[in-house]
Amino acid sequence: MTHLQAGLSPETLEKARLELNENPDTLHQDIQEVRDMVITRPDIGFLRTDDAFILRFLRARKFQHFEAFRLLAQYFEYRQQNLDMFKSFKATDPGIKQALKDGFPGGLANLDHYGRKILVLFAANWDQSRRQELLELTHVASIIFFSHVQDSFPARFGGIHFVNQPWYIHALYTVIRPFLKEKTRKRIFLHGNNLNSLHQLIHPEILPSEFGGMLPPYDMGTWKETPQALWAACSSALSQQRNSSLCLYGTSCVPCL
Repeated sequence: MTHLQAGLSPETLEKARLELNENPDTLHQDIQEVRDMVITRPDIGFLRTDDAFILRFLRARKFQHFEAFRLLAQYFEYRQQNLDMFKSFKATDPGIKQALKDGFPGGLANLDHYGRKILVLFAANWDQSRRQELLELTHVASIIFFSHVQDSFPARFGGIHFVNQPWYIHALYTVIRPFLKEKTRKRIFLHGNNLNSLHQLIHPEILPSEFGGMLPPYDMGTWKETPQALWAACSSALSQQRNSSLCLYGTSCVPCL
């Protein structure tokens, strides 16, 4: 085991070997193979090429060197094309803290039974004058974003779950569905009011009461007060690649990654 795998349990290491083709004996060679490809894209500013960072992309693409590099290039290309979005993208920024207060996004304290991090997005506290418009746009945009982000972000997404979604989401999804990748379609779940179907995939023991879970209501102020903790939790899940992250969506609670 190398220092890049420090902190991982034996079970996680074995899962990485079986599911991601991760081999500690060739880890540094794998990373260098990806780093050597950077020179082929002089049009992109690769802001980070350190071992730990490149490892995230290798894990996200099961150690397929070219696919990992393509994901790395698309990640920085997206950032390069959306400079305004990332200009003040810091956990301490007042706008980010307000978004966290509004539940955009939040994170559950516990991992699911597969060891995956669950992120949630709440719509209840959004601008009430535009709430219906925002709900419509958010549900549709979330599906499109989920599909797009898989090609430009180093994570392995396990699913996106809509809870208590309005009726028109089914109609809109029917229109969008043919344009989504098969892999994406299999990971989108529209539960509606059927919390039993949600609980078959995410156990109620780790869910807040808003989702029919056994835990107290979700406290949206948690991440507002310590936004760095949410970033650390997400970064840890990404760096260790515990399977995938999950997204939850609803109406009073519109959860996501």
